[in-house]
Amino acid sequence: MIELTEQTFDNYLQNAEKPVLIDFYATWCGPCKRLKPELEKFNESNDTVSVATVDVDKFRDKLDKYNVMSVPTLILFKNGKETKRASGFMSQEELNKFVEA
Repeated sequence: MIELTEQTFDNYLQNAEKPVLIDFYATWCGPCKRLKPELEKFNESNDTVSVATVDVDKFRDKLDKYNVMSVPTLILFKNGKETKRASGFMSQEELNKFVEA
């Protein structure tokens, strides 16, 4: 998993060769802390989607652009465009279903 910043976010999405699942999280968020190991397992077992994270406390300028109102928020991007989103904790199984559907 890669940690994106405001400086690297757009470039990463534009140059991604496969869909990108981005986890918008906060270090103080309980569900975010529970989600992180699930995302790590998902990332290790999945080669069709890239996984990246964004610390919302360091990413204020673009939160409005992506309409992130709560954390964790997961957004799946294909060809640089948002295709779906979900908020809250997900297990590794739920993550697999989310990106496949």
